[in-house]
Amino acid sequence: MFKSYSEPNYETFAATLKSCASNSTIKLGKRLHSSVIKLGLHSCILISKSLLNMYAKCKALDDCHLLYNQIAHPDSVTCNIMLSGLAGTRFHDLEVMKLYNAMNSGQHFQPSSVTVAIVLPVCVRLKSLSLGKTVHSYVIKSGLESQTLVGNALVSMYLKLGCVSGDAYQVFDEVSERDVVSWNAMVAGLIENGLFLEAFSMFRQMIVEGTSPNYATIANILPVCAYQFGKEIHCYTIRREELFLDISVTNALLGFYSKTGQMKEAESLFKRMHSKDLVSWNSMIAGYTSNGEWLKALEFFQKFNSLNLAKPDSITFLTLLSICTNLHNLKFGKQIHGYIIRHFNLYNMTSVGNSLINFYSKCGNFVSAYHSFSLIHNKDLISWNSILLALKEARLVVDFLDQLRVMFMEGVKPDSITIITVLQLEGMVKEAHGFSLRSHLLVYNKEPTLGNALIDAYSRSENMEYALKVFKSLSTRNIVTSNSLISGYVNSGSHENANIIFKNMTERDLTTWNLMIRVYAENGYIDEAMNLFHELQIHVTKPDSMTIMSIIPVVTQIASIEMVKQCHGYVVRCCFHDVQLKGALLDSYSKSGSINYACRIFETSVYKDLVMFTSMAGGYAMHVRLIMEETGGGLSFDFEGGLETGPTQPTASVPVIQQSADLNRNNDYNIQSASGVNLNSASADPAASAPNFAGRRSYRQTVCRHWLRGLCMKGEACGFLHQYDKSRMPICRFFRLYGECREQDCVYKHTNEDIKECNMYKLGFCPNGPDCRYKHAKLPGPPPPVKDVLQKVHQLNSYNHGNQNRFFQNRNSNHSQQSEKSQFPPGVNSFNQIVIPTTTDSPTLQRVMQSQQ
Repeated sequence: MFKSYSEPNYETFAATLKSCASNSTIKLGKRLHSSVIKLGLHSCILISKSLLNMYAKCKALDDCHLLYNQIAHPDSVTCNIMLSGLAGTRFHDLEVMKLYNAMNSGQHFQPSSVTVAIVLPVCVRLKSLSLGKTVHSYVIKSGLESQTLVGNALVSMYLKLGCVSGDAYQVFDEVSERDVVSWNAMVAGLIENGLFLEAFSMFRQMIVEGTSPNYATIANILPVCAYQFGKEIHCYTIRREELFLDISVTNALLGFYSKTGQMKEAESLFKRMHSKDLVSWNSMIAGYTSNGEWLKALEFFQKFNSLNLAKPDSITFLTLLSICTNLHNLKFGKQIHGYIIRHFNLYNMTSVGNSLINFYSKCGNFVSAYHSFSLIHNKDLISWNSILLALKEARLVVDFLDQLRVMFMEGVKPDSITIITVLQLEGMVKEAHGFSLRSHLLVYNKEPTLGNALIDAYSRSENMEYALKVFKSLSTRNIVTSNSLISGYVNSGSHENANIIFKNMTERDLTTWNLMIRVYAENGYIDEAMNLFHELQIHVTKPDSMTIMSIIPVVTQIASIEMVKQCHGYVVRCCFHDVQLKGALLDSYSKSGSINYACRIFETSVYKDLVMFTSMAGGYAMHVRLIMEETGGGLSFDFEGGLETGPTQPTASVPVIQQSADLNRNNDYNIQSASGVNLNSASADPAASAPNFAGRRSYRQTVCRHWLRGLCMKGEACGFLHQYDKSRMPICRFFRLYGECREQDCVYKHTNEDIKECNMYKLGFCPNGPDCRYKHAKLPGPPPPVKDVLQKVHQLNSYNHGNQNRFFQNRNSNHSQQSEKSQFPPGVNSFNQIVIPTTTDSPTLQRVMQSQQ
């Protein structure tokens, strides 16, 4: 039997072509086109429009033009299809406007509301307000202004071009029937123009008038929400189940919690999501990255990669490369680079290549950064700025100039970021300034970032005349502009001009106050500097470390030990760990007559630089008479070992300041250092307040972990060493547990040689297993029998408990004898003598031992 067969009609072809257009299957569409021609259905206007729509949606514009020219009598629908195809590519905006003008001047048909909705976004892309108003005038003449589709397009156009107050609100009020798209266009446009309060007000008005927000409304309003408003919107979405189940809404909520630093709430919401897509995972990874939790972000990526839910996209790898940049993890970054090379769709993206340049340059691998730059096929301005910044950081001036020349030859126009990078090179200030004037970069930029960079560059080259000219030529200025000029005047010694700029400033920040306090301090205006410091505190501005650095020389000049203590206490409370700040405090204590406090700061500082050593040596030189009276001997300073005192005679003459010694005797104040140690003992004996570290080495073998972090509260009662000694550092806990330590500049030991052997393991079995903190050294030969092990354990138990414990009896009987013995070697006064070198090769130590004998 033969099966019945009927040829497809025009309706079947039209429906199939519509499906091809929605799925972008152009190959099947072309086959259907050939079948239409064979069957003679190409003259049907419905099939012709379906074919034209298919080619337009698949962005086959050549075939679209050819088919459009074959249509004998096009109508408005045909022209709208052609307009949508040209507007969708974003590269044929001028052709769109030409076709619109042809439709407007034609006699057979006029542009419709759909035509206006297609053409207005093209006017926005061309940034032409005049074209938009021309279309608006046609809308008014045609009576289309009351239609919702046209009104929404006009509102969006005016808002994106910055016409908010007049045109956008007027068009919005004239829309007769507002739908959710109308409100969304208004809310999104106000947010885009930075009018956040007006956007919130519009959002409230939308709910009051009874229009229910959709996923687009929530996605628009959430990024600009504060903590309280975001919580309210989250509660609103929970009450609206259709919104909460929308994955785009939950992704917007994830982005809100991530941007506000609430990662616990974001993770809780992520776990309760019914369905997760790639955007959800990217939001969590980016959230942890932006909040500085880089290892947590890597854990999330590893979990996502193990589930095989979807392939990572460019956003994922851009975030991962930024993590590797922050962690300086070159190995993991190279693994990501290898994955990108194996996937051509990622390898060919310019943004990924730019991120690779930034990653390699920040990790110090400038060769790989240049190699990544050379492999980018479509280099944009960000690519050139990235490689120029990398060459500048590598100090490759010749290569920098060569790449800048190639950039000009390829027709890439530099922007303000490029000029700022060029300004950081020496000798290129005037050339960069001239190019900025010729390119009108100083005029077109709304923010004075480039002008500030020019002022700073001229100030660094001590050309304050040109810096002042740039300052006067700027139409818009901010605090940084004035601070840059003040800094230039301060560094060049023009303090009067700096004071004039300071008095004319209407707004000031902490940098401004620090610069002016430094000006008064350097010129000896003590009262003005102190008044400015008090005025700074009145303005509810919290001083930083630079403020204390600027005020310390003033305090030192007036020799006010009380104010030095106040500065020191503020440094301790604010947890400032700047080495230069500690050196300034040390020098101030020394010059103010308190050598004991200075010595304690020096001894409790884990990291010491040359300035601290020099300040400490100068302090001992100033107070040499006082120290010699207390110790009854001479004094010598060793930059490697520290301070040695003893009955040796001084061999060099040093300046003696009796006034500082008298001040030191009269100052009996108690303040605490950052480590919690009392910097001035309450003892009446002046010798008791001298730093005592000599006897400590005889029985304290390991440096205190808590003292290194400034947290040890035991003081002299601590059983560990309170002195920075690399040879006596405790073992790193991470190295002991995991066999490696990834922390840079770790001060602890990374060796297993000093770990004690486990006594339980020696007996044959340790219940802690691999988690034991002691070393498990395997003994040669077979393991002992179980009976022997149990017998030894039983002996230990009977040895440690009971009345017949010989160990405790001997310990109690010898306790009185041990307490009568001195903890220090005979002949060494532990309160007046500090013996830092531990080797007998030191000539100073040999002299001390000979004198004691």
